[in-house]
Amino acid sequence: MKILLAILTGLLIISSCTITKTSYSSKDNLGDGVYRIHQPKYKVNKNRTATTLVGLGAAAAGGYYGYKSDWRIDGVDYEEGSEASANAIMGALGAMIGVSVLNRIFGKKAGTHSPKNYKSWVSKYDNKYVYIDNSLQGSSIEIMDRSMERDFKIRSASDLNTYNRAFPNSKYRDYVIASAKDQMPRYEIETILDGTYKLSQASRFELQKQYILSSEGLEQ
Repeated sequence: MKILLAILTGLLIISSCTITKTSYSSKDNLGDGVYRIHQPKYKVNKNRTATTLVGLGAAAAGGYYGYKSDWRIDGVDYEEGSEASANAIMGALGAMIGVSVLNRIFGKKAGTHSPKNYKSWVSKYDNKYVYIDNSLQGSSIEIMDRSMERDFKIRSASDLNTYNRAFPNSKYRDYVIASAKDQMPRYEIETILDGTYKLSQASRFELQKQYILSSEGLEQ
């Protein structure tokens, strides 16, 4: 009996296997490697091949156990030598029904589900992108191409905020800021310097220097 239970448990685990894919309704290109994904979802489908194989396996395991057992149903007249065959049939049916019922109770439900962790969703969707933290707006999120960690063009304080949320621990932050400072309007540099943005001492110095150099007069 213990062997049968172990077999059926293993079959139940296999039968509960599902195929999960990402889906979304539409994707907008916002430029600079940033995209807005509308209605990101998980689409869960049952693994029909595994389910079929499990049904056959359960029938075989239950049938074998029934064949080796000495079950008898009171009130049923067995023909001589038919007990083993009858028990095999009952064992097979019982195992199939048992696995089916347990799978419905404990198995992962098929259908479409909203992600609880958008970072994980993006990673499963395509690992070439990263989730822009706290970008959820309604049913839409924003993602960025990983290649932009070194090539992202920062033109404003808002751009720097987006970059920091996409790559919070980037080793290229100083490089990206230094590469962009000449194209940044003076008022944007001021906003960054006065704000709570992640700035190393080197980046702060470069921005302060650019802020002074871009002055049109000493009165500024």
